[in-house]
Amino acid sequence: MARVKATVIRKIGIEEIYGKNLPKVSKSFKSPCQWPFKEGDTFVFERGKPVPEGFCPWAYADLQRDIVHLMFDGDFPWMDEKGVTYATCTDGLRPVAFRLERIE
Repeated sequence: MARVKATVIRKIGIEEIYGKNLPKVSKSFKSPCQWPFKEGDTFVFERGKPVPEGFCPWAYADLQRDIVHLMFDGDFPWMDEKGVTYATCTDGLRPVAFRLERIE
C-alpha cells in the first residue's frame, strides 16, 4: 500500500483571509497558526502507523480522508497530476495549506 507525503505549503493569516473586516477575536488569539509548522516541512503517513510526530492532530482530522484516498490509489479528477491533491486544515481564521502526494 502506498504512503502519503504531506508538505506544508503555507500558513495563512487572518488578515489574508478577511482583510480589513477582521472577525472579533480574543486578545489572546494569535495568527497565523501557532503550530510549529514551517513551509517545506514534510510528514509521511503510513497505514497502520501513528500520525507522524510533530503533525497537528486537528489538521490530521481534516486531511485524513484525502490521505486515505491517496493511500488506496485514489486520484482526484480535478488534478492533472495523478496521486496529488492540495488541502487545508479547516481553521477558518488561520488555516495551513498542504500538498498531499502518494509515494510508493
